[in-house]
Amino acid sequence: MTWRILGISSCQADYDRLSEAERLQLDEDLLRWVDDGAPCRDSRVVLGVDGFDDLTASGFRITYLVSQTDRYVAVLRIRKER
Repeated sequence: MTWRILGISSCQADYDRLSEAERLQLDEDLLRWVDDGAPCRDSRVVLGVDGFDDLTASGFRITYLVSQTDRYVAVLRIRKER
């Protein structure tokens, strides 16, 4: 069973600020989550609920929520680590 990766409207401005090459890198990172889900390594409270803030292989810090029951990842924020 695969996971759905959803971009919440709050991350759209972050995504729009990326170059085309950065978007391709980010898309590749997130596609890796489709089979096994997000890594869920760095847990933190986001908007009053448990969320995660992890670094991808290509250097993007992704803030997201996970529903284990519905098998989806909701991306809230995208930042490029410098």
